[in-house]
Amino acid sequence: MRLLITTAIIALVLMGGSAFAYLDQSFSIYVNVLDNGNARITEKTVFFLENDAEKDAFDYYLRLGQTTLLDWKRFSKNIGYHFSGGSSNLSIVAGREFNIHPNAASVTLEYDADQVMLAEQISSRATKYSLNTPLISLISSKGEISLGNSMSFTIELPADAEQVSISPDPGASRQKNGITWTGPIHGKWDVEYVREGSLSDEVNQFFSKSVNDIQHNYFWVLLVLFAIIVGAKFLQKQDDETRK
Repeated sequence: MRLLITTAIIALVLMGGSAFAYLDQSFSIYVNVLDNGNARITEKTVFFLENDAEKDAFDYYLRLGQTTLLDWKRFSKNIGYHFSGGSSNLSIVAGREFNIHPNAASVTLEYDADQVMLAEQISSRATKYSLNTPLISLISSKGEISLGNSMSFTIELPADAEQVSISPDPGASRQKNGITWTGPIHGKWDVEYVREGSLSDEVNQFFSKSVNDIQHNYFWVLLVLFAIIVGAKFLQKQDDETRK
């Protein structure tokens, strides 16, 4: 009998899952910013399975082993990419959260996102980075970011980030290079920082650029060298004739 009920539940799930109303418990975004301005994103959604039918549906997808993002999106509207643009290397981890509540479960997404921070060269050794807020799908049409209750947004900046500027600062907590906003909060967010390369890095970049320029302009380099050699030969010949 239970097998028949479970089969019916799964059939409903596969048809769209409209009969289920999962209750979200929390949602968090963790942005680990890399040196080049790209980032590794971790999004975790925790929700409650309200009855046996919902538990059976969740356990069914756990047993499948190989699932897609679309499969898990039925459990919460928060499950999905919250950074638009280039993304890759998605991995999905789902499981029960018995340490939170006997009926709690979670789905965690991890993926790489491009150009989360926009770079601007401000000197030969310093680069300023700014949060690329239009990529964040939590923003409204007015460019404002909104976090509801039990929602958090954390950015972990590179270890060598300097001159860190945060707006809005009220509501943002700092832990070393980590910045966290906890909802409810609504408004425009700006994060800026500067990374300064060492003198050796600048020298290496100069020589790398020089070698690269030579490789791309070797014809003109050879032409110039040939002209120098011919000119030197001509001057030497003129000097020899003058001495005679």
